[in-house]
Amino acid sequence: MKSLGSSAFYIDFRILDTTTPLLSKVTLSNDLNVIPSSCFSGCRSLSEINFPTSLTAIGSSAIPSLAMDNVVIPEGVVSIGGDNFITSKSISIPSTAQSIGSLGGSNLQDVYCYLVVPPTNQVFSNTNAGQATLHVPAFSVTAYMLDDNWYKFGSIVAMEGTIDKLNINTNFTIVDYTGLADKVNLTMTNKAHLTVSAASTFNLGTFTQSQTASANSGDYYYDDWGNRVYYGGCSTLITSNEMKADDINLRLQVETNRWNFISLPFDVNVSDIEYPEGTLWVIRKYSGADRAALTGNTWQNMNNGTVLQAGEGYILHCANESTSTVEFVFHPVNNAKKNNIFVYQDVVKPLSTYASEHAHNRSWNLVGNPYPAYFDTHSIEHNGVITVFNGDRYSGNYTAYSLLDDEYVLRPNEAFFVQCPIDATSMTFKAEGRTHEYNNNIGNGTTRAPRRVAASNSNRHVYNFTLSNGEFTDKTRLVINPDAKMDYEISCDASKFMSDNSSVPQLYVFDNGIRYAIDERPLGDGIISLGARFGQTGDYTIQLKNNPAEDVSIMLADTETGKQVNLAEEAYSFTAQAGTTESRFTLTIGGDATGVNEIVNSKLSDSKSIYDLQGRKANAQQKGIYIIKQNGKSRKVLK
Repeated sequence: MKSLGSSAFYIDFRILDTTTPLLSKVTLSNDLNVIPSSCFSGCRSLSEINFPTSLTAIGSSAIPSLAMDNVVIPEGVVSIGGDNFITSKSISIPSTAQSIGSLGGSNLQDVYCYLVVPPTNQVFSNTNAGQATLHVPAFSVTAYMLDDNWYKFGSIVAMEGTIDKLNINTNFTIVDYTGLADKVNLTMTNKAHLTVSAASTFNLGTFTQSQTASANSGDYYYDDWGNRVYYGGCSTLITSNEMKADDINLRLQVETNRWNFISLPFDVNVSDIEYPEGTLWVIRKYSGADRAALTGNTWQNMNNGTVLQAGEGYILHCANESTSTVEFVFHPVNNAKKNNIFVYQDVVKPLSTYASEHAHNRSWNLVGNPYPAYFDTHSIEHNGVITVFNGDRYSGNYTAYSLLDDEYVLRPNEAFFVQCPIDATSMTFKAEGRTHEYNNNIGNGTTRAPRRVAASNSNRHVYNFTLSNGEFTDKTRLVINPDAKMDYEISCDASKFMSDNSSVPQLYVFDNGIRYAIDERPLGDGIISLGARFGQTGDYTIQLKNNPAEDVSIMLADTETGKQVNLAEEAYSFTAQAGTTESRFTLTIGGDATGVNEIVNSKLSDSKSIYDLQGRKANAQQKGIYIIKQNGKSRKVLK
């Protein structure tokens, strides 16, 4: 027998003669995984039930009334429904349980709970718990005593023996190893958050951590651009002391039919990767050398026998007809990098340099978060910008985040693009950036706090622009900084990574043949070109998401329609044909030439303001005619 139906042996005493003999003994097949809800409800004479070793779930009210004093739920059961074992005196809960409903009743005397982490819900009523004794692993006595739901037992005592298996499925902290075996098998499920802060090395037999690389499920927040950024069901480990394991299993769940950007903390032989039957997949590395040389061969397959390098980034694509997600299991090569997953100090990641004629193609690297925890990018020591893939399977969008201006938290095992500046050979991840939460104040769908714009220069102004067709939105950023250069600078500019989906609209600053996701530059003549790719003919809107200087106009000119709109006051909606344009839209940043009252001839002095003939303030003189304002007077100068 492989399955039972709900209420299969249900007894309704409203229609049953009370003298009728009732079911008293049940032996279940070892092919049975679930005892469904109400299966043995009403079987009050059931005095013996042999649970199968294959059992993983017990439904609600499945076995509510047993003529058994002692109930031992077997190891392997993950889910235990409520309203069960209400007449039993003793209940034993296995270490594998992850979901537990209300159990026990007024007869309760003893509970043996093998879970090292107290379940987060109230399993036993205060009244029933108050009259009973709770037996837990010695390692966990303090945790149960401090827990809001479990401290109400009449007494909490330690079981005999040591624990050699830890299953962590919620928040937990280890400060000492009392009650643990010399080597422990540690398993962390999705959304488990473990802190280890002990004085000595934590030795493990097998370490298993379950993660998700999904960018389209779980908790999320809205970033400065209006992007919905997902953080999935990631588990996190933060340790302040050394940890070692004999065997390591990193179980990474990825979405099918999309590229997943991943990075691993240890070396992995592609031949050793495990995956479900029926899965087709490919994994590729990024070649910064080929981008610099413009060969067109930037993505290269990693075949069986090749080794994925620790800390490097890769893209993984898979397909499986029977599921929308696939779990891959990665095992480390047995070398010095094997225990890198337990790193607790700063990590210096070397970056490769690749010479190129153009700065925006130079020295690109795909690297990853080195920690098994969320990581705040403010704790990266690097003078530059990172580019992440955070689009869904339909938009395939990339977003450039400034390490100076933006708030962004990396997921565990998340890979991202970064350029290596000329004056650097590495980037440093500070251990202080590790966190169990992608944002401590964010819940599902909550809008994040406003971006913390860098205040290093009071004359530095950040402008965020978006292009939307109602279904998809793309963005670009312009930063006006008198200390920046007009040319592409790796330290502050970001090249535009175009969406894989050609039908998705794309927006970028276009200058000197370069497409910018972020362009930091001096004002110059105040005129900036916007490029756009329209995936399909239709209606679009360009919008300024913020205005850091309210007295400055942001004029958008559409050369095709002849219209001009001040984006500081309103968005611009228009119709466009499918295709790419890099000459249709221009931005003019500035205001009226207030105070330019008269034009006289005079010698220039050191203290002055410079305007062009349209009244736009400039940062420096260039060839042409300029108006110089000094000491309340203005004069026209030919340079």
